[in-house]
Amino acid sequence: MRISRFIKCLFGIVLGLLFIIGLGVVAQDCYCPCPNPEPQPTEYWDSFYGGMPLADETVTGKLQILDNIGFEIGYSNERKNPIWVCYRVFKTGSCQIRPRSSSWFKNDSRTATNVSTSFDHTTTHLDRGHLAPNSAIATCYGEGAQRQTFLMTNISPQHEDLNQGPWKRLEDEAKSLAVAHGEVWIMTGTIFDEVEELLPSSAVAEILKPEVPDAFYKIIVYEQQGSPVVRAYVMPEDAKQWADVRSTTVAEIEDKTGLDFLWMLEDSLEELIEGGKSPDGDHDFEAPCEACLQAFNRVTEAYLRNCPGIEELAKKIVDKRETLGTFTSLSQISTIPYIGPSRWNSLLDCLVECAGCGEPDR
Repeated sequence: MRISRFIKCLFGIVLGLLFIIGLGVVAQDCYCPCPNPEPQPTEYWDSFYGGMPLADETVTGKLQILDNIGFEIGYSNERKNPIWVCYRVFKTGSCQIRPRSSSWFKNDSRTATNVSTSFDHTTTHLDRGHLAPNSAIATCYGEGAQRQTFLMTNISPQHEDLNQGPWKRLEDEAKSLAVAHGEVWIMTGTIFDEVEELLPSSAVAEILKPEVPDAFYKIIVYEQQGSPVVRAYVMPEDAKQWADVRSTTVAEIEDKTGLDFLWMLEDSLEELIEGGKSPDGDHDFEAPCEACLQAFNRVTEAYLRNCPGIEELAKKIVDKRETLGTFTSLSQISTIPYIGPSRWNSLLDCLVECAGCGEPDR
């Protein structure tokens, strides 16, 4: 009897050790953007880089500022949508995320209006899109913060293709940048045009329907050698793949939203990076040489498809060129849909090679 009990105890100890070792392996293999899975006290301003976005309420309407654990929201009760959401993530060595539940989606008692917690996905194909992501916030600030990401004040109607495709890819990009640079700040939100389009579902009462955004934006900021580097993107509601996402400038997003970002930075620095530039110049649109510009006006779609990172954009470039006739300036080139400084600078390498070859239209 004693031997039997001894063996059972020994077996239990061995299983316990294996379980602990297994957790260690999972923690090592798993990405977590923040330093501790337990809820962390955060200062209000920690979520912002360059200041809380300022709103021109003649454009945005009146916004309600909602302070959450690890993220802040500028919410429109009129549109039943977050107009901006700001948060900060950075990496850690541990991963503890509680499995999500659809029952977690709830209305926010702090707001004056309620919104449907179901978007009738079967007929609308609209997901309940998180602006502050569930996983990143959970690993930063714990379960309490994670549950706050499921409040409807953090949710916008997003087409399933966008939510599960380009939107997720940008969230993953932010994680990768957090690993590479230690921490990143994200400013994200909704863009609306003048035509109001409510949730197209007969199963939802009219008074509970949120407005469906026409597009979304995301601004990612990190520091490199003490200087801010900014990546800005706009993606339409019907974006289905990465080629539908357009790299843009903070200034353009400000024009589309009526918001003022990074206003606490020194004026000259704010103007520089909002125009799509960085202090070290690494992310500027590099001016093409005359031979490269001539090559750019002659290359075929087939040639462009062989340029790294441009494959899916080749047709858009050719279509834009046909509309203009020829590109004559860098400002015209910068208007090509989905071409940002980094893609253009990569394309220049391809054009340099083409400019020197005998057959630029190969």
